[in-house]
Amino acid sequence: ILTGAYFHGFLLWDDRQVEISTYGYLTQEKFFAEFIPPLLTRRFPKHHRVHPYLEALPPTTIPGLLRDFFATGTVEIDERVKFGLRAVLDGILKPMGLVKKKGNQYSLQVDPRHNELAEHFLSFLEKGPQSPDTLYWTFRKGDFGLFKHPFEVLVLALLFSGNILAYQGQRKKGLEDISRNGLQGITTLGKGEILSEDLRAAIPLHPLVPDKFRKGPFTLPSQEELWNDMKARKEREVESLQNLLQRMRWAASFQSFRNLPWDSLTQDVKDILTQWEEVKVSFPPREGLERFLSAAARDPFFPDKLRRLEELKAFFDHAERI
Repeated sequence: ILTGAYFHGFLLWDDRQVEISTYGYLTQEKFFAEFIPPLLTRRFPKHHRVHPYLEALPPTTIPGLLRDFFATGTVEIDERVKFGLRAVLDGILKPMGLVKKKGNQYSLQVDPRHNELAEHFLSFLEKGPQSPDTLYWTFRKGDFGLFKHPFEVLVLALLFSGNILAYQGQRKKGLEDISRNGLQGITTLGKGEILSEDLRAAIPLHPLVPDKFRKGPFTLPSQEELWNDMKARKEREVESLQNLLQRMRWAASFQSFRNLPWDSLTQDVKDILTQWEEVKVSFPPREGLERFLSAAARDPFFPDKLRRLEELKAFFDHAERI
């Protein structure tokens, strides 16, 4: 009966049936090759857009990605020992649209506006945090048909780009903890605290932002690092500007300098001081940077004022050396 059905029966397919005998005598391998791919395509219509190029992954794949890529957000494949990492980046993250490649350099890039996987994931968090297991089975049985490893890679990419946060009970798990232990112990995932795309785009243009933050991916770790840098510099920069005001008052008392625009320059210093006053050291990174970057956006002449003051400082330094 089974043999007869295999060679002469019908294949029930959704609301239709296919007569198998019209295909001739198919071996099991040819049978699977003929019928399984279209069946899976109908069941998981978006899987082909994101499926990995690697069929089997060793158990060290996720720990290796955490250590060598996710923890920094960027890696340059310039040694043979890193070729295995390149295979994983090209074979898993690239098809999922989670990495940007330039030459031998790979950078983490997760923009939900242009990545349907990330957008789909975040849509499930609109009503609140969800357990990783619930989200996994949603993706496993959904249109994307994601398996365990690609799903974990997606979660890690979203975590380290700041798009989502991980919790263990009521406690937020930090990225250092996740770098060491992976997804172990995470009970829920919620929406993240990364800056908006508009404010992230303003960072490379901000004259007070150090050069090292102007290039490469802007992730949750780099957001925290930038905020820590701004807080650490605030006291020193404010003291330098106040010292500049004193030097200006001293120079303005000389007859030979009376025609310089001291009132305008004094206002420039006060405006720059106002910018540093927006660095509220008690604020968390996202809220603090939002306030700081937004303040600069409200002053279109801010870069020009900063340039004039740098020229004034150079003038005083030169005058003192003479």
